[in-house]
Amino acid sequence: MAIKDELIRLTAALRNANIPHALIGGLAVGFSGVARFTNDIDLLIDDADRERAVRELGTLGYRVWKEGSEFIQMEGPVPLDLMMAKRLLSRMMITNAQAAAGSGIPCVSVEDLIGLKIQSFATNRKREHRDKADIQALAEANRIDRAKIKQYADLFDVWDEVLPLLETND
Repeated sequence: MAIKDELIRLTAALRNANIPHALIGGLAVGFSGVARFTNDIDLLIDDADRERAVRELGTLGYRVWKEGSEFIQMEGPVPLDLMMAKRLLSRMMITNAQAAAGSGIPCVSVEDLIGLKIQSFATNRKREHRDKADIQALAEANRIDRAKIKQYADLFDVWDEVLPLLETND
């Protein structure tokens, strides 16, 4: 099954079950104007909807294979990662998500996506090179709100690392 077709099927099922969600990760990078290979789907959901989402996705052939307090990894037609929105800031990412490129698929803003990339590399340095490359490419391909990105970077005290990645946007 093509990953985009599966993404449409997943988001329709979540929408029909009234489970707010937003696309993040590699596919969101792609929808934000940057060509990027990925073989999985990453969605952000409210932690309060965790159990309902697992049940709903189970009806589509998905099952949990790894779980933590911040994420659920599922096996199914394509690999699926659910990230849990536990704080107001991440819940607002879902609320503010906009349909990506006429697809009807809710996607976080470019600034929110960069914020998630900042969190990813700041909390797991093994991901640093890929995440920083994504940040730079997103900044090159989009008009961005640097003030919002600085707020994310300041949460992890990495503004000095992020600012040079945004310089290509001048």
